[in-house]
Amino acid sequence: MIQKGTGSGYTNLLSLQTTAERRRIDGRRLRRIFGSRRIKSSWLAGAELEGNSIVLSGRGFGHGVGLCQNGARGLARKGHSAQDILNFYYPEATLLRMAKTDSE
Repeated sequence: MIQKGTGSGYTNLLSLQTTAERRRIDGRRLRRIFGSRRIKSSWLAGAELEGNSIVLSGRGFGHGVGLCQNGARGLARKGHSAQDILNFYYPEATLLRMAKTDSE
């Protein structure tokens, strides 16, 4: 069971109950233990014990800010500009040029 989550949907604390004991584990630690290839994100919706297995359900990859680094790299390799890539991932954002300061 997901015991404690963040407002963004990521799991802070996962609680697993067996007939013998209850174990609590941090969502990030769970990813480190099993590896990011097996658990793509700590955005977990549920955890259930089925026999000797833990079945996790969830969604997401990465850090949840909307830009996929591999996808951006693929677009760049196809010749898309940085502006095109940012517009693809953040269509509602406006890109502005900042004024230089005297120290630059």
